[in-house]
Amino acid sequence: MTEKELYVESCEIYLKDLKNTLEYSKTVIRECDEELRRNKNTITLLTKESELVELRKENLKDFIENNKASIKEAKKNLTQSKKELSKGESN
Repeated sequence: MTEKELYVESCEIYLKDLKNTLEYSKTVIRECDEELRRNKNTITLLTKESELVELRKENLKDFIENNKASIKEAKKNLTQSKKELSKGESN
């Protein structure tokens, strides 16, 4: 082989290597894009789940406050009933 032929062959090998590198890079970019899409979806789902948890938390706080009020009312009614019962027994 002549020096020129060797140079051309070397250039062809280099070009083939560059093409392979380009294809590999495109594959990596596609994989990264797919992972990014999945991560964005995960973030969206987690954000929505977090919002639901906050709503549940607020609902539970309201439920607890309502129960406290109900307990207070029940204690008041019980005390009143005991007083009325005591009055009835006294008479």
